[in-house]
Amino acid sequence: DTADAYLGIYKHLLVWYSESPPYCVPLSCGKPPPIHHGYSKGETFDMGSKVEFFCDEGYELIGDVSWTCQKSGKWSKKQSPKCVPTKCPEPPLAENQLVLKELTYQVGVVHFSCKEGYVLHGSSVLKCLPSQQWNDSFPFCKVVQCSAPPYIPFGDPLTSSLHFGSTVKYICVDGFLLKGESTIRCQADGSWSLPLPECIPVECPQPEEIQNGIVDVQGLTFLSTALYTCKPGFELLGNTTILCGEDGQWLGGRPACKPIQCPRPKKIPNGKYSVTNFHYGQTVRYSCDRGFQLQGEETLKCLETGEWSTEVPSCKPINCQPPQPIENGFVEGADYSYGAMVIYSCVPGFQLSGLAMQTCEESGWSSSTPTCIPADCGLPPHIDFGEYVQLTTFLFGTIILYSCYSGYELLGNPVLSCQEDGAWNGSAPACVSIECTLLSPPENGFLHFTENTLGSAVQYTCKPGFTLVGSDTRLCLPSRQWSDAAPYCKAIMCNSPTQLMNGNITGENFTYGNVIYYECDPGYQLNGPTERRCQENQKWSGSEPICIPVSCSPPPVLENGQVTGEEYTFQRHTEYSCNEGFLLDGDRRRVCLANGSWSGIAPVCKAVTCPVLVPLLNGRIIGSDFGFKKEVHYHCNEGYSLQGVSTLTCQSDGTWDSEAPHCEPVICGPPEDISHGFLNGSGFTYGEIAQYVCFAGYELHGNPLRQCLSNGSWSGRLPSCLPCLCPSPQIQNGVVLGTDFSCGRSAQFQCLEGFKLLGPSEVTCEAAGKWSSGFPHCGQISCGSPPIIPNTFINGSSSTDENTIIYTCLTGFVMQGSPELTCVETGVWKKPYPSCELLSLNPVAQAVELLFLKHHVKQNKSALNV
Repeated sequence: DTADAYLGIYKHLLVWYSESPPYCVPLSCGKPPPIHHGYSKGETFDMGSKVEFFCDEGYELIGDVSWTCQKSGKWSKKQSPKCVPTKCPEPPLAENQLVLKELTYQVGVVHFSCKEGYVLHGSSVLKCLPSQQWNDSFPFCKVVQCSAPPYIPFGDPLTSSLHFGSTVKYICVDGFLLKGESTIRCQADGSWSLPLPECIPVECPQPEEIQNGIVDVQGLTFLSTALYTCKPGFELLGNTTILCGEDGQWLGGRPACKPIQCPRPKKIPNGKYSVTNFHYGQTVRYSCDRGFQLQGEETLKCLETGEWSTEVPSCKPINCQPPQPIENGFVEGADYSYGAMVIYSCVPGFQLSGLAMQTCEESGWSSSTPTCIPADCGLPPHIDFGEYVQLTTFLFGTIILYSCYSGYELLGNPVLSCQEDGAWNGSAPACVSIECTLLSPPENGFLHFTENTLGSAVQYTCKPGFTLVGSDTRLCLPSRQWSDAAPYCKAIMCNSPTQLMNGNITGENFTYGNVIYYECDPGYQLNGPTERRCQENQKWSGSEPICIPVSCSPPPVLENGQVTGEEYTFQRHTEYSCNEGFLLDGDRRRVCLANGSWSGIAPVCKAVTCPVLVPLLNGRIIGSDFGFKKEVHYHCNEGYSLQGVSTLTCQSDGTWDSEAPHCEPVICGPPEDISHGFLNGSGFTYGEIAQYVCFAGYELHGNPLRQCLSNGSWSGRLPSCLPCLCPSPQIQNGVVLGTDFSCGRSAQFQCLEGFKLLGPSEVTCEAAGKWSSGFPHCGQISCGSPPIIPNTFINGSSSTDENTIIYTCLTGFVMQGSPELTCVETGVWKKPYPSCELLSLNPVAQAVELLFLKHHVKQNKSALNV
C-alpha cells in the first residue's frame, strides 16, 4: 500500500528529462578462450548462458566440461580445460628392443622400428583408440640371424653364434696359410662382412739334386713328394721319399748315393775263392781242395741290394760208402776215404762181372759194384759151315762136339770143354769148303774179304756220306754162290730236325756233312749248340738245343706292400699290392721283357687320403684329417635335421664308407585348426610364423602367433576364438538403437525429446569386447536465458508446455504478436519474439509505471533463469 501511495505521488511529480528512455542489456562474459586440440559449443555468452568443451579425436578433456556466464560478467571457471592426447599403455620398448617415434602429423599414432641388428615382427604403426587401447598388439624385434658362414676351400669356420654382431674366425687345415682377415662379422642386414679370407697351400723350395742319383719331383705344395733313386751300381743312403711339410720345408732329409759294395766273402775251410772286387754285378767263385767236395752254390753274385746272391758254400771231406759184399765173392780193403781202393774177387767156378778194382773218387766209387756169376764160357767158337750140339748154358764142365755141314770137312779138335776160368780149353776146328767167285766192290763203296772159300764172308762198306742198302756181309755157300744180293751205297740223309719251340731253324739240305743253324725268338735264349751237322750215322751232331725264357732280376722290395710272383722269366709277371691304408701309385703288374728288364717303373705305396668333402649346406663338418680310418662328423644348424649317417670313415681304398648326409629344414607340419577362425600362413618349416585370425564376431584368446621351432613343434599353445561381446550400452534420457553387441557391430544413440546428444552418436564393438569410444550422454536442451524484450517481463510459463514462457507488457505498453516464446529442440528460442508498443502516457504516469516494473521484476527474479 505504501508503495502504491508513493507511486501515485511519483506519477504526479515525474516529468520527462530525456528524449530516449534508458534500457537494461544482458551482461556478456565474452567468448571463452579457445582450447588446443579441442573446441567449445555455445553461441551466446550472456549472463546465464552455458558453453561446453569437447576434444578432437585422439584427445581427452582435463578440467570442467561446462562453463556458465555469471551475473558478474565472468565465467564460472577460471582455469581453462585442456585436451591432452589419449593415454594408452606404455609399449614395452626395452624388452622388445623397440624404438618409438610419434607421428607429428597424426595424434595418437606411433611408429615402431627396431634397433640396429633387429628385425620388426608385427605392425609398425599403432593407433591409440579413445578406449585407451591400442588398435593392434605390440610388435617385437627379433635379432638378425646370419646364415651359415661361407665355406672357404681348405678352411674351417669356428662358429659360436650366428646372430647380429657375432664373429666367426677361420682357420686353415694343416699345410695351408690364411690370407686376409681371419675374422668376419654378422652384419645388420643378415650378411657376413667381406672380404672372406682364403687358404693358400704352403709351398716348398725345389729339392736338392744328389750326385749319382735322380730326384723325381711330384709337386712343391704341402704333402707333395719327391722320390730319390740312384743310378745302377749305387745305393741310396737315407729316405727314398721326402715330403713337403706344413712349414714349407722338406721332411725326410737329403739322401746320398754311394757305390753298392758287398761285404768281403767269407773264407771256407779246405777251400778258396777267386774275386777281383766286391762291387755290384761282380762274382766270386768257390772251389774245394782235393779230397773235398763243395756243398752249396759254386758262384756268388753281388746284388744291387749290397748282398751276395746266396749263402757261402762249404767243403766237406769226400768219404765213400762202405762197399757192399758180393755173393760168391769177397772184397778186400778197409779204407774208404778219398783215393783209397778196394778189390773184388770170386770163389772158384765163378767169374767177376764188372771191374775188380774201384777207387773212392769225388762222386763216390769209381764204378758200380761187380757181381760173381757162375763161370760161363759163353757161346763156343763159331765154325763156318759147321755146327755143335745146341745147349742153353755153357757153364764150367760143359763139353761140346763140332761137326761140318755136308760138303765140308772138319780140320782140328772137334771137342771143346768149359774150364773153371770160364774159357774154352782150345780153339774151334774149321770146316773147309769150295771157293766162290771173286766179287767187285759197289759204286761209292768198298769190298773187304780175305778169301773166297766155302763159308768165307765178304763185307761191304761205303764211302763217307753214303750208307749201305742191303746186307753188308755175304757168305760163300756150298753152291759156290755168295749169299744174298749184292748191296749198294746210297747217299746218307739225316731226318728232318724237330721244330724248335720259341725259335727257328735255318738250313734246307739235310744230307751228310751239311749244317743247320738254331736261333731263338725275342725273350728266349738258346741252351745248347747253335749249329748241328749231319753225321754218317744219319744223326745230327750234338744234342738238340732248346729255347729257354730270358730271366729278369728279382724285383725290389715294395715298402708298405708286397710283391707276388715266383718266376722271373720272360713274359712272366709280378703283382704289386699295398698294405691296408696304402694305395698303389704306379702299375699293379710288371712283365719280364725280352731284354731281361721289367716293364714300367716300380710302383710305390702311398698313404690313403680320402677326397675333400663338399661343405655341408646349413650345417658344419667337424674333422679335417682325411687319412685312413680317420672320421669326420656332420652336424646341422638349428632348425635342420641330418638325413643320412652322421659319421664318415676313410676306408683303405681311399673312399668314404658312406654317402655324405645333408641337412633338411625341420618341418613342423600344419598347426592345429581353431574353431570360428582360420590360419593365415602356408609355410611350416623352421622359423616360419603362422597367425591365427578369428571370424567376425569372435575374438582371439591367447597368442595369435606361433613359430615353427627347431624340434619340429609349434611354439606356445593353440589360441581359441570365443564370441566377442561388448557390455550393453546405456544412456540416461536417451535410447540405444540395436540389439547385436558383438565385435564389429555398432550401436546408435538417440536422446529423448528435450535432450541433446553430447558425444559420438555411434560406437563400435571392437576387439577384446570394448567399445570404440566412451558413451555419449543426453544433456537437457537449454536455449539459455530468454531474450530480454524491452518493456516486458516474463510472467511464468505456459500451463501446457513447460518450454514456453509468457511475456507481459509493462503498463503503458501493449503486446504486439503472441506473448509466448518457446524453446525449441535446436536449443534456440523460436522467433519471432513478442514486442510491446508504448501507449501515450504523461511523464508522471511513466515514472510510476517504471517503479512498478522494478518492484515486479524483483519479485519474479527466479523466472529469469528459465
